[in-house]
Amino acid sequence: MEAADVGLFYLPAYSPELSDIEPIWQSIKHHEMPTRSHSELKDLKDAVETALIQKTQNLKATHAKTTNLLCEGA
Repeated sequence: MEAADVGLFYLPAYSPELSDIEPIWQSIKHHEMPTRSHSELKDLKDAVETALIQKTQNLKATHAKTTNLLCEGA
């Protein structure tokens, strides 16, 4: 592997800090989904879908604000 300039790194079995999606799921679980316990699978799926849509809308709105601020400062 040295000839290919490749190295191996040990990663723990659970390492959320190394995954880019973990902070988004954390936010969705704790801010976008006030109720996370459902008796029906369909209800859980609907809640996750709604939370993902809300998160997407929040990210788009934040992106638009940031873009506007950057353009105003230029």
